[in-house]
Amino acid sequence: EDVAFAVARFFQNGGVLQNYYMYHGGTNFGRTAGGPYIMTAYDYDAPLDEYGNLNQPKWGHLKKLHAAIKSGEKILTNASATITEKQHGDSVYLKSYKMQGSWESFCFLSNAHNSKDAQVELYPNTKYYVPAWSVSILQNCQDEIFNTAKVDVQTNNYVKKPAGNSSLTWTWTSEPVEDTLQGVGTFNASELLEQKAITVGASDYLWYMTIVHINDTSTWKNSSLQVNTTGHVLHAY
Repeated sequence: EDVAFAVARFFQNGGVLQNYYMYHGGTNFGRTAGGPYIMTAYDYDAPLDEYGNLNQPKWGHLKKLHAAIKSGEKILTNASATITEKQHGDSVYLKSYKMQGSWESFCFLSNAHNSKDAQVELYPNTKYYVPAWSVSILQNCQDEIFNTAKVDVQTNNYVKKPAGNSSLTWTWTSEPVEDTLQGVGTFNASELLEQKAITVGASDYLWYMTIVHINDTSTWKNSSLQVNTTGHVLHAY
């Protein structure tokens, strides 16, 4: 309701383009962002969640709002339309867009009070109920086609369940490290290479090896080795 209210108020006050951050959540299964060993997953309660599922009622409510605003596109974007605004009580405003030389019109009736509902009589014997903190969209400034506080779309409740056969068991295999422990690598490089680019995602394992040759061993008898790494395992010998 808050998002719909903000969007409707934006168009009521002359806005012509609305973007969302975000509209579709995302989960980075490719491990290409987010830092070492982090799978980035987020959706910020977006209309479409991180897996692309509809986040109801938000998605459906905004869809109806978009359709309502779209129905008045020709009038709202017409440079020659006559625009008027009139106050109808505490925090209640009517914004009218009317085509010159035509009966066509489009109106936004907003109630910006955060707790007080409003009954607005725009025409004789015709009252409009506008809940607190909401905007009504009136086609031809008469027929209410949408209100941001009146949510009448379905609600989804997702339940997370384990996928696959629950009787599956874990297995393991030893990593072939004979060549690695002997200092035999697959190829040489003069710089530290990025793991995913080297393994092309085919393996979670990659050994980096370097050798330092010391001629004067007497000065290194009481030396210490300091290594900064985010890797899982380090061998030094």
